[in-house]
Amino acid sequence: MKIVTKKPTQLSVLNEEDVPHNSLAGYKVEANKPGQDKIFQIFMQAMSNDPDVREISPEYRQCRFPDELLKDTAYKAYSFSTCFVDCHRVHQMKECNCSVFNFLPEPITKYPDCDLQGLLCLEDFTLVRPDARNLLPWTDSKYSCECLPSCTESDFRVVFDHQLPSNKSNPYMTITVTMPEFATERYRRQALRTRLDVVVTIGGILGLFLGASILSGIEFVYYFTLRLWNNYRMRQRHQLS
Repeated sequence: MKIVTKKPTQLSVLNEEDVPHNSLAGYKVEANKPGQDKIFQIFMQAMSNDPDVREISPEYRQCRFPDELLKDTAYKAYSFSTCFVDCHRVHQMKECNCSVFNFLPEPITKYPDCDLQGLLCLEDFTLVRPDARNLLPWTDSKYSCECLPSCTESDFRVVFDHQLPSNKSNPYMTITVTMPEFATERYRRQALRTRLDVVVTIGGILGLFLGASILSGIEFVYYFTLRLWNNYRMRQRHQLS
């Protein structure tokens, strides 16, 4: 991808569901002077998930899929960055009853944009551009955010970054992004124990120590519930006849 422009430009490399945020780590490149020509190459490490992973709750697998949206989110897909922005916006609303306009992809009535007084209020609480370290889950800050990473996010790394000599007579700024190879490394997330594995394990333990199985347990419950009730009804019919 090659971008040629006359206006100052910032380019960010993000996952499909991510949104750019200054407080989050990520690769950004800027071109703000005429004649600049920047070239960089990226390498991607992809992530794949086994179907059984969805059976595990997000709290245990420690990630969320894009369709597992949080309550009151302003976005249509989940990612760590969208959760981070939603959390940041909630803290702004609590302190100043407004949020910075670029925190919402679409206007929402209950989240008004800040005017000048609102921005000054946010500045007093250092919530316009807070230190990202104070928003991380393991900090003691009252503005921390409990956000899980995305289950599908890929990891991008810059393997080559170069700026050609500036040509001041050229009014254009150029940014060139290349990926020499598609993802050659892929991490795989899999469930070590599915629901069926748990049932099989319980049955094996019962068979080993008690000489019983899950089927024996079902028969035991059946004998003292449905079988007992059915026998009672049969006796009642015989007495009436």
